[in-house]
Parts: sequence; structure tokens; C-alpha cells
Amino acid sequence: MSEEEVVDPAVLAAKKAEREAKKAAKKAAKEKKALEKKAKQEAAAKAAAAKKAAAAANTSQFVVDKAGDFAEWFDQILTMADVVDKRYPVKGMDVFKPYGYYMHRNIMRMVEDEWEEQGCEHALFPSCIPQSLLDKEAEHLEGFVPEAYWVDYAGKTKLDDRLALRPTSETAMYSMFSMWIRTYRDLPLKMHQTCSVYRFETKSTKPLIRVREIPWNEAHTCHATKAEAQENLDAAWESYDKVFHGELGFWGVKLYRAPWDKFAGADHTEVLDVVMPCGRVLQTVGAHNLGQRFSKGFDIKFKDENNEDKHSWMTCYGISTRVLAAAISAHGDSKGLILPPALAQKQVVIVPIIRKTGREEVYARCAELAKELKAAGIRAHVDTRDLSPGAKFFFWEMKGVPVRVEVVAGPSSGSTPQQMDRLTDLVKRDLDALQTRLRGMDARGGKGVLARHNRAAMNALQVSVASKTHDFQTALRKHSKAVAEAENRRGAYASQSALSLMDAPVVSLLGDTDEGGAFPGVQGMDPNTNRGDPAVDERALIPAEAMSALTVLSSEAELDVRARSIGVINRTLGEISQMYRRLNMILEEQGQGLLQVDGNMDAVVENVETGQTHLERYLTRLEGSRWLMMKIVGVLFVFMLLFAFIR
Repeated sequence: MSEEEVVDPAVLAAKKAEREAKKAAKKAAKEKKALEKKAKQEAAAKAAAAKKAAAAANTSQFVVDKAGDFAEWFDQILTMADVVDKRYPVKGMDVFKPYGYYMHRNIMRMVEDEWEEQGCEHALFPSCIPQSLLDKEAEHLEGFVPEAYWVDYAGKTKLDDRLALRPTSETAMYSMFSMWIRTYRDLPLKMHQTCSVYRFETKSTKPLIRVREIPWNEAHTCHATKAEAQENLDAAWESYDKVFHGELGFWGVKLYRAPWDKFAGADHTEVLDVVMPCGRVLQTVGAHNLGQRFSKGFDIKFKDENNEDKHSWMTCYGISTRVLAAAISAHGDSKGLILPPALAQKQVVIVPIIRKTGREEVYARCAELAKELKAAGIRAHVDTRDLSPGAKFFFWEMKGVPVRVEVVAGPSSGSTPQQMDRLTDLVKRDLDALQTRLRGMDARGGKGVLARHNRAAMNALQVSVASKTHDFQTALRKHSKAVAEAENRRGAYASQSALSLMDAPVVSLLGDTDEGGAFPGVQGMDPNTNRGDPAVDERALIPAEAMSALTVLSSEAELDVRARSIGVINRTLGEISQMYRRLNMILEEQGQGLLQVDGNMDAVVENVETGQTHLERYLTRLEGSRWLMMKIVGVLFVFMLLFAFIR
């Protein structure tokens, strides 16, 4: 081996040390960046916590103008009133705090009680749905694929049939319905469940309104006839009306969705839209008459009284946290929440007013009153925090508690049972009066809400039409060009006909008619007119003999044609909007794919660096082994020389 081929171990060690130093520096920089980011997040969290603590100590700081900036008001009140916490590390999956979750569960319980009265039973189906099941309803799946969360692995094992976290439950439930329904005696089959669905809907999330984990209640039903299915849907709407208008006190507008905007696979979709204070429309209920589309897709059949196989008629409907958002938005003001008694976690808050003496007496009276109220079915709470009465008043006003009772030490040493009963009756009467006023206010405000909804819908329509003006103008120009060409052809025909039939009466579609002539309503050729001249085209003269071949539209027919044209334009606009939505979904999928590619590239680079490190170690060991072999060969050579010399 020559000297040039021998690599100095010191050089290898230096190169190795240099690479390790670079790698360590890169790792240290990455860790430093992560620590800085974490420190910023912690600082922001501490600042937010400090701000919240200060606001809790003096809630009068909540002065966000709801009318002036509704979006800011909504975000602030959800945080300060302990409805949700948005700081969970998964975007769009917020934490329901106890105060907010009670209100959500209260709404769900109201609806669940309605379904139980209608014979719709409570069930719970799995969260994971195999893709093979979803593929049974391709049209239905198409709308949810870009939004689905997929499970590809179970531990380290790749799944042959990947699972979707349910974006909606039709496929999970209907695959079981097909096993449970055999004859008409099994119908109607009505089930509901309160659960969460998962949709990667949008990059712009908003608590309660647009989230990626959606707590909701959904009901699904099967019926023997189309009429029974629609009757069930109508009964569901009556229940929703009872809960929303009667208990929660907000008004909405029931609408039919256009064909291009209906639920995928449904015959028709009905919704309840609520106009928010900012003028935007929030859909709170979705109710769908599914017809027989899903029963045919999932083979949900039954034998009727004549022992003939028939597919069932199906419906589904549901509500989510948007109902709570609508109630909060409808009643709150710039001081905080205003909660209907039926919704509030705490219907009555009892505030002890402590003076120089009588602390124990006041606390005892508060505890006694709370016990009496709870026994009467009223949700009462005693505020014993070490804060001033004013701070407590502001706090509970911001939280929206319907009734506040202040207890002050009086001249008597205690309260009689008759006094406590009277106070309990007064509180109950106040709560009932509040709920009654809420219903009356809702009924009076219905027309105003409908007008606001119409204005909001008109504004949305104007924005939609304005966004498509360019395409519409292009189509209009093409249409105008085609009309002009048709007019030219008609004018040429009129000129040639007038030239060949000089003495024939003609009809003018543009000029006045000669009522006194031989042909009433028909204009004769002007002798002074240059017959056959193209200028005659402007008068659109057509021989009366050819008039019978033309169809003159009446005003009603013209209106009918215009109506059909407007319908075609609306359908075209809907198709364009749908194409835009699909294009947006495709772009989002491509963006996610690029993010995955970036992640894979990082992994590849890391694997290459790891492989390079292992290769360097191998080369180092190889060089060490080479030097050892050279030493062994040298020693053996010396021994051979010595052996030869001795011999």
C-alpha cells in the first residue's frame, strides 16, 4: 500500500468532529428556536391569564361594544364568561369549560327529551367508519372526503381498509339499519345520538360556530311511506320550534335549500337560519328528507303487508353548538351574557352583603335560602368569594345569571319558615315571569327578524352576483353578438322579400301601423322608400304572407321565457359556485399534500444524515482495521526474516 492511499486517522477524526459540531449547532439552533417559541406562548398565556384575572376581579372592564364590533364581542365574552377555552393545541378543537358545557348539554337534553316523547330512541354508534362502507354512497362521500380525518395505522400496522373519523353518521347507522329492518312491523325505526363528528372544514375557525370537532345531536329515521317520513320531519320541526322559540327565546327563518346547496344525497333540505347581530346568517338546524336514495344504497328493505320487498323512506336532522352561539348572540349586550332561565347553569345567585357584624348570620341565611330554592327545582348558587359586593355584581352580570338575590343582616336573629317560603315563591315567580316575557318578546320580534334575514340574504346575493359579474358579462356579450347576427339575417331576408313582393302588404315590427288602410294593423310599403335598400332593414319589414310563419310572443309568454332564462342563469351560477368550492377543496388537498411532501423530505434528509454518520463510523473502523493489518503483516515479516537468519 502506497503512502498516498493511506488516510490519516487524525484527518478523519477532524472531519468527523467538524460534522458532529455542525450537527450539534443545527440541533442547538432548532432547540433554541423551539424554546423561544414556547417562551412566547407561555408569556402570551400568562398575559391572557393576568388579563382574565384582572377582569374577574373587576368585571366592569368588559366594555366591548356588541353593536360596533360583534366579532370581538363574541370572542371576548366566550373567554371571559368561561364558556370555552381556545388555547388547546389542536386548531378548531376548543375546550368546553363547565359553565359553557352545562349550557350545551342543557340544549341537548331539551332536544333529547323531545325525541324520546316522539319514540325516537337514544343510541350510540362507533366513531370510526371503514372506507369500504363510505364508498357505498359515492355522491354522499364526495362532499366529505376533503374534510375527513383518516386513520391509516393501528399502532405500527397499516390498515388495509382505512378508517374515517365520522364526518357524519349516515353510513355507520344505515349499515346497521339494514340488518335490523325485515318487515313493516319493524317500522318506523327512529334513533338519535349525541356525539361528536370531525371535519377539517376550513382554516378559519370560530368557537361554537365553525369548529373541527363538532358536538351535536343527530336523529335518523326509517318509514314505510313517503308521507310518514314527511310527517316525522314536520314533527321534528315542531320540537325545534318549541325549544328554540319557547325555551331559548331566539327567532329564525325556515328555508328550503336550493338543489345545488342541499345535503348530498337528499331529496330536499330544510334549514333554520338565524340572522346574527353583524348581519351574517347562521344555519342552526339542518333537516333532510332523504327519500329512498340511502335505503337503496344500503339495501334497507322491508316486506309490506302483501309480502313484497320495498325500500324504506328516510329522514335525518340535527343541531350542534351553533344553537348555543345563536342564543348567546341574540340576548347578550355590551355588559356580557344575558341567559334565558331555561338555559342558565345558575338561575339564581345569592350574594351575601357583609357589614361590620353578622357574617355568620348572613351566611346561614344564604345557605338556608339556597337549600329551599334547590328543593323547589331552582338552580341556585351562593357566592362566598372574598370580593366586594360590587365586583360580584359585575361578575354575575357578565355571566348572565337571570336573578340576583342580595342577603343583608337584619334586625331579627333568623328567618321563619313562612318568610323563606315567601322568598322562594318570589324568586320562582320572577323566573317564570322572565321566561314568559322571553316568549312574548320572541313572538313580537319575529317579523323584525324576518326582515333582517331578508336584508342579509339580499346582501349575500348581491355579493355573490358581484363576484360573478365578469363571467356573466362575457356570456351576455356572446348572447348579444348572436342576437345581432340573427337580426342581420332577418333584415337581409326582409329586404329580399320586399324587393320581390313590391306591391304586397308588409308588417312593421318597429313602426306604427296604418289603422285606416285596407289592411288594419298592417303597414303598406312607402312609395318613396328605396325598395330593397338595406336601410329598409331598420324598419324590419316582413311580407304579410310570411307573417304566418312567425310566432309573436304575448307578454305572458315573454315573462315565462324570462323566468326560464333567470332559472337557467341561477342554475349556472350555482354550478359555478359548486365548481369554485370543489376547486378550493382540491387546492386544500394539494396544500396538505405539499405539507406531507415537505415532512417526508425532512425525514429523508434526516435519514441521509444518519446514514452518512454510520458510513463515517464504518470508514473510521475500516481505517483502524487497515492499520492493524499492516502492523500484523510487519510483525510477521520481521519474524520471517529472523527465522530465515537463524536458519
